[in-house]
Amino acid sequence: MKDFLNFQIQGKHRTCDVWLCPENNLHLKNLKLEPFDIIICDGPYGILEPECEWDDFDLNTKEGRERFRQHYRNLFDACLKHLKKTGSLFIFNYPEGAGIIKSVLDEEYSVHFRRWITWVYENHFDFDKGTNFRRSHEAVLYYTKEAKGFIFHGGDFPDVFSHPIIKAESSPFKDGAKPLETIRFLLDATACPGGRLLSLFAGSGTDIAVALEHDMDAVGFEFNKMHRELIVERIKERVQNDL
Repeated sequence: MKDFLNFQIQGKHRTCDVWLCPENNLHLKNLKLEPFDIIICDGPYGILEPECEWDDFDLNTKEGRERFRQHYRNLFDACLKHLKKTGSLFIFNYPEGAGIIKSVLDEEYSVHFRRWITWVYENHFDFDKGTNFRRSHEAVLYYTKEAKGFIFHGGDFPDVFSHPIIKAESSPFKDGAKPLETIRFLLDATACPGGRLLSLFAGSGTDIAVALEHDMDAVGFEFNKMHRELIVERIKERVQNDL
């Protein structure tokens, strides 16, 4: 894959391939990639903070909501053609953003809604600086490509789960990074060992690290150079220590 950083990491039972793309997610549209078993999308949320200049969607305005819808239309146009018929799509967002995204998917795309999952935490950064109720949860939309024949391992997977956000003073992620346990919860139910995971807005590399734990190859799109370097360092360090 041209322009991708590629390296191999030993998973639990197989050697896994990792690719990192230094491009915007929409670059996907013009790529010929092997299909994916799982796609995870984590943003934008409509945060409207100077530190998150790429996330400038004001969901309190009609214009902002329409820009938000169009952003996700462009994203789904680019990525859904790469999802296997047996595959799963997970989308993280705040509830108000998730509602908009759900309406786009339900009304405009041939995918199947499975569940609105709630991830509860108690240590979110207070973007509203004491002017609103503090956030303590996010939505995770769960879709499959087809109505039947998708991969789900059964067992007891409730649609509400709780894990704190990772906080670190040195982290470039102001509101914290996704904890490994959050992505493990989703992949324990849907992972396909030997399969492939696509991480959009790869961020701190949590999706990729957990994919490796499940013996999956992973492709991450992350346009921020500092974040890509953090992903490589984090994954290689974690594999050396834990796998």
